Amino acid sequence: MKNLDQAERLRQLTKDSPTGTFLKHGRTRKPPRIISVVSGRGGVGKSFFTLNIGCFWALKGKNTLLIDADYALGNLDYLLGLNPEYTIQHLITGKASYEKAVQDGPWGLKLVPGMAGLNGNPNLPGNFSNGIIRDLAMHDNWADILFCDTTSGISEPTVDIIQSSDEMILITTPETASVIDLFAMIKFLHQKLGDNIPRMRFVVNRVTSRDEGRKVAASLRSVIGRYLGKGIHYMGAIPADPQVDKASRKHIPFIRHAPTSPAARMMEDIAFMLLDEWDNPIDVD
Repeated sequence: MKNLDQAERLRQLTKDSPTGTFLKHGRTRKPPRIISVVSGRGGVGKSFFTLNIGCFWALKGKNTLLIDADYALGNLDYLLGLNPEYTIQHLITGKASYEKAVQDGPWGLKLVPGMAGLNGNPNLPGNFSNGIIRDLAMHDNWADILFCDTTSGISEPTVDIIQSSDEMILITTPETASVIDLFAMIKFLHQKLGDNIPRMRFVVNRVTSRDEGRKVAASLRSVIGRYLGKGIHYMGAIPADPQVDKASRKHIPFIRHAPTSPAARMMEDIAFMLLDEWDNPIDVD
């Protein structure tokens, strides 16, 4: 996706958006950055990555809104130890306003909880994610970064969210099946979105060494270049760490549970990398 100036970003976000079912307060700050986190299959650490990068930004004073758009197995609220009354499902069905659905988390972090426990694909209206993401982006001045955790694999709601995003980060592990599924996801998105696909990057999670991460990255980039004629940026590899499960059971973000671990340090590097590339995304005055 080509870089857009502020005025054009505003036009894109408000184009064909709902007429105000939820919107009560107009945004006075410039449009936020929207990043979707995507994976080819479940169980690769997508929610773990989303939560910890978002918490890191919040700890640094960035206005961050996490959107758990996993309509089957949403779990960001659980990982934060929250017990929300409303979820993104209530927004979809019109049973809650954004003021009710947006939860306050630690360090100023905000969260729209996801659904959980639904079997199969629920009956969702067309382009529901696209409309909700745009509404959230322009609703009040809650956040300057929207970080969207999507459903694993290929689905129309995930594609809707990706189309609303400035950028997407794809997550894989070193396992062959995970890499293959991620390539299939990338191939599908190129066929579906063409030149309108947002900028793609990827992270390799749960590596045993940096060398393992580099080998996975080289293999994936080679296959993408050979079959799609496209490049993709490798952001780095997050080491496997047994403390991840302990942090989840305690409902503590990993970067707070084990802040000096190699995995936490790597996520800090990725978080800073993203912020440094933006043109002062939170200086909105």
